[in-house]
Amino acid sequence: MELLWIEARKIAKMTIKSVIKNIDRDTLEDMVQIAVIKAYEKYDMFDDKKSSFKVWVSFLAKNTAIDYLRKNKMWLGKAEWDENFYIYENECYMDIELLEIKANEAYLSLRENERKLIELRYLEDLSYNEIEQITGVKANSLATYTMRARRSLQSEFKRLYAHSAA
Repeated sequence: MELLWIEARKIAKMTIKSVIKNIDRDTLEDMVQIAVIKAYEKYDMFDDKKSSFKVWVSFLAKNTAIDYLRKNKMWLGKAEWDENFYIYENECYMDIELLEIKANEAYLSLRENERKLIELRYLEDLSYNEIEQITGVKANSLATYTMRARRSLQSEFKRLYAHSAA
């Protein structure tokens, strides 16, 4: 179990550094600690059937970083806000709650077989060979189907995202 929390710490650190680009070392360590404590406290809510541990910890760490940005108003004077988006140092960020809603809408717009394939490949982190054993579909075909499902998901998300920005 200790190895799990060591891994959670690494994931949280990488995620927070990707959200807050020029973070000092002490603040980074504080943020990582907060994210790992959140993960530990909410571990009973983790469902490995819905996502991998890595994705779940990354999600918690990203929200921790965004909370930090909001709380400390790090973008003050450098950013523009509207209801759903903010621009910080020429990078656009979408409100995390809206992002979740739009991602879920885009995911639900996929056909059932596309959703299942995305689940197996990215949420359960299975290889194409493992998915082949489950579905009976050849691994090469699965790679093609996955690419098509990702493109469908991407175009639907872009459509929903553009609708939100308007």
